[in-house]
Amino acid sequence: RWRLDGVRSASATLHGSLPHGSADPRATVDGREAPVTVAFDHFSLPLGECRGQAGASGGVEGDSPSCAVELEVEVRGDGWSAEGEAPWLHPSGVWLRAADVLPTLGHDADRLLRAPQERREHGLADGATAAVPAALAPTAGVAPPGDWRWTVNFAGGSRNGGDTAGAETATEGSTQGPLDFAAIWWPDAPVETRRGDLAALHGPTRSRDTDGVLGDVARMRACVAAVLGAAPTVAAVVQAPRERGETALHGDLLWLPEGAGWDIAGEGFGGWNRRATIATAIARAHVTTESGLRKEPGAEWLRVGVPGWVGLECVRRENGIDAWLALLTRSGSQVSEAFGALNAPAVSVAVAGNTTWVREYTPLATAGWVETLGPEQAAGVLRAVVAGVRAGRPVADSLAEATGEETAEALLGAPASSDVLVAQAERTLDVAGRRWRWRDGGWSLDVGSIHVTQRFADDRGERQRIGPVPTTVDPYAPFTLIDAWPSFERTPADNVWRGNND
Repeated sequence: RWRLDGVRSASATLHGSLPHGSADPRATVDGREAPVTVAFDHFSLPLGECRGQAGASGGVEGDSPSCAVELEVEVRGDGWSAEGEAPWLHPSGVWLRAADVLPTLGHDADRLLRAPQERREHGLADGATAAVPAALAPTAGVAPPGDWRWTVNFAGGSRNGGDTAGAETATEGSTQGPLDFAAIWWPDAPVETRRGDLAALHGPTRSRDTDGVLGDVARMRACVAAVLGAAPTVAAVVQAPRERGETALHGDLLWLPEGAGWDIAGEGFGGWNRRATIATAIARAHVTTESGLRKEPGAEWLRVGVPGWVGLECVRRENGIDAWLALLTRSGSQVSEAFGALNAPAVSVAVAGNTTWVREYTPLATAGWVETLGPEQAAGVLRAVVAGVRAGRPVADSLAEATGEETAEALLGAPASSDVLVAQAERTLDVAGRRWRWRDGGWSLDVGSIHVTQRFADDRGERQRIGPVPTTVDPYAPFTLIDAWPSFERTPADNVWRGNND
C-alpha cells in the first residue's frame, strides 16, 4: 500500500510500470476510487481535477493543484523476471527491494522499441520521440526525490519477540532522495561480522571472506569520497544470492551478490573487479541521488559511465596501473562483444538507453575524457552537471554548459574506439594511433588527427597532451598513453612505457 501526497501532473495522469508478478493495482485519488488502465505492465491513472500547469522545463509549476493518491498492489514472487532475476521469494529467505514490490512512477524509456524493423511492425515512426524529463521514471529507485517513508512487514517474522521465526534487516526508514530501499528476511539468522561502524551479514561458510569484503567496502567508499568530493554512507553489506540483480547501494545497505562479491579470490583480478564493482555502486548511488536523475537522453552516461570510471580510478589508486590495465582489457573485450551482438542501431549514447553496449562502453569513454583534464578538474565538471540536472536542466544541456558543446557531443554521441601504442626506437619512443567511429552498423576509420594524453607514473599524476601522432617522445620516465578523446582502447597493454627497456 502506497500513499503519495502532493502529486501533480501536467497531463492529469499518473503513469508507471508495475513490478514483475503483480496484479492490476487498485487506486484512489483524493479518497475516491479511480480506474487504472494496465497494458504490458504499464499503468495509467487519471487524476481528475489535479491537472497541473506545465513549466518551462516540462515539469509542473509549483503552485499547481495536487492530489493524494493511494495505490494498492498485490505481487506474487513466482517465476523469473524478464531481466533474468530469481524471484524475491528465495530458498534462502525473502530478498525485497523497492522495485520488487512497488510500481515505478513515470514513463520508462527502457521500454521503447529501438530496432527499426520492430518499430515498423508496430506502425511507429523510425525514431522515438523523447518525453520531457519530468515525465520519465527515475534511474534509481521507484520514485523521484521526495519526503518518503517506508515500512515492510514480514508476516510471522519476529526480531524481538523471543521466538525463532527468523531474522531481518531494517524494515522501516525514510529518505529525502529517490524512493529506494531493501529489506531482507532469513529463516535462520545470518552471521554478523563488524568492522567499526560497518557490518557484514552473510552465511556461515563466508566468514573467512568477510575481512576482505569489509576492507574493500571501507576503502572504496573512502576512494569515492576522495574522487567525487562526497560519498553516501554504507552501514551494512549483505551477501545476496547470485541471481538477485547487480551490486547496488539501497539506502545505506550495500547489496553484494555472491558472484561478483564473494565467489572470488581476495587478490588478483577477482579482487580488483570486486573493488571496481563496489566503488561503482557507491558512486552510482551518489550521482543519481544528488541529481534526482530520470531516464532521459544521456542519463546512462551519468548513471553508468561516470560511476564506472570512478570504479576504474579507485582500482588504479588502490592496486596500481597493472590492475587498471587488466580491467580495461577485459572491459574493452566486452565492448567489442556487445557491438557484435547489437539488436538495435548504435546511433549515440544519448538515445541508446540502458543497452549492453552503453553499459560497457561509457565507463571507458569517460575515463578517456577524464585523462585529458585530471580527476580533480573532472570532478568539478561532474558536480556542475549534477547540480544542473537537480535544478531541472536536461543532462545534455548541463554537460554542454560544463564542458562545451564539442566535448558533450563526443561523450553522448556515436561511440568511438582507439588503438594507441608506444614502441621503442633507437633513442626515442615512437607513438602511433588510430581511431574509429561507429557509423552505419560498423567501425569506420577516422582520418582526422589524433592527440594522446601522456600520464606519468609518479605520485604527482602529471599529464600532458602530445600530438598529432605519429610522433616521438623521450623515454625518461614510465608513463601511460590514452586517446585524448572519449573512446575505448582496443589494446591497452601497448599503451604503457615502463622504462628499463620494457
